Amino acid sequence: LGTGDVGTLALIPSNFRASPADVDSLPAALARSGKTTQFFGEQVWADFFGAHARGGDTDRDHGPFAGHREKATTFGESLRSGSCDLCVWHEAEFDAVGHRSGVLSTEYMEHARKIESHLLELARGAGRGVTWMITSDHGMVDSGNHGGPQPEARSSFLVTWGAGIQRDSPASPPTLAQADIVTTAAVLLGAPIPFHSQGRLAPVLGQLSSGEHDALGAELLLQKQRLVRGLRARFGEPGTPAPDSVDGCLDAIRRIQANTPLGALA
Repeated sequence: LGTGDVGTLALIPSNFRASPADVDSLPAALARSGKTTQFFGEQVWADFFGAHARGGDTDRDHGPFAGHREKATTFGESLRSGSCDLCVWHEAEFDAVGHRSGVLSTEYMEHARKIESHLLELARGAGRGVTWMITSDHGMVDSGNHGGPQPEARSSFLVTWGAGIQRDSPASPPTLAQADIVTTAAVLLGAPIPFHSQGRLAPVLGQLSSGEHDALGAELLLQKQRLVRGLRARFGEPGTPAPDSVDGCLDAIRRIQANTPLGALA
């Protein structure tokens, strides 16, 4: 969700290691463009991308027993003041409540209603110039567990509205990859697409002229071709021309990952 990169099995042992990300990211791309990122709530975001962020308000600032309202207060203030171009609030208590009580429990339902009410309050106070993207990094089975192959645990959602987003919801919402969120957010923020992103543009952008559509398509293809060339230079086939389509580039990336020993990808 921060890089657009798609992890491999070799990365599972380091999944919870809170060390700086060693690939390009949305906060890094924003920093190169002179824009600001701030993190609120779960502290791991600052661990991963803190070198490219400024300010914010994480768990370390309030301790482990602060409620979501206390942690999000400065998030709302930053939205209103415009002190961050990308403002990330990670409400980690959702995960804890799910593990503790299950997603069908009264406690979980009450927490969801509390978060929804607070989000509506924040959105009203932020004004119309803010673009909202609400998602999760994973789902859960009814018992509150995740990490397995179940579709419920491996699925998420995206709710988005505001500046730059089309007003009408599609009759049949498309299936997206999580990497698409990073790519789309970069375009909305006027930043380069992160180098390692395997995402496409989500079909949520507002009305685009034919020229804008073509320009975005060309930028996306160029980014994917650079990624393919970089992977080929590292894992074999250096100098081989990159495919001339986004689909072809993503297929090439998957083939490189499939044919490279897991230890080399770590």
